[in-house]
Amino acid sequence: MSMPNIPDIKPDIDIDRDESIDLLIASIAVEELGLAHLINAEAEKIQFIFGTLEESKHEPEAQPTFDDLLQVNKSAGKMMRRAIENEIILNFKLENVIEFMKITPKEDKEIKELRVSFSDPVYTGHGSNRVGSTTVTLTFILSDGTSVIKTETFSDINTTTSKDFSYSINIFYVTVNVTVTVEGENNNMYITGATAKITSIIKQ
Repeated sequence: MSMPNIPDIKPDIDIDRDESIDLLIASIAVEELGLAHLINAEAEKIQFIFGTLEESKHEPEAQPTFDDLLQVNKSAGKMMRRAIENEIILNFKLENVIEFMKITPKEDKEIKELRVSFSDPVYTGHGSNRVGSTTVTLTFILSDGTSVIKTETFSDINTTTSKDFSYSINIFYVTVNVTVTVEGENNNMYITGATAKITSIIKQ
């Protein structure tokens, strides 16, 4: 049997998901091949002791004693136990890789557009101290045409109000600045505009 080998890989590995799965499976296969070599070596050792190893050019100097056979059997037993332990670990590794393969990765969908809308203000409080609140709806349009909707409530509105909000959208962490502009006061308040702009996009 030839010795197992795997292609050289640079330390700064830069591979995609499919290539990483192939590499994991290849590494498991190499370890399995290594165990096969160890088991084969144990079998050849036993064959040598009995003088039945066809490839051997040397024969034992003397017939093995009963104690010799016990020692060989004990050594082979220990090696097989180690091989079985490693086989169990490799099986766990393979099961983990298979589960990883079942996970559908998120597609790299970019945010192409951000739309903003708002509801009419709702007034709370008493007398001349009434203040308003409104719900702002943010609609993120992704590159595949799908949309992600987020809503935020602005309360105590009596002047221009600006806030920052952060969201996890697809594979991106997005920070948005939302500004609501209001004129008037008390029940005569009205919203003159609501704007939103993305201030930060970080790929997760």
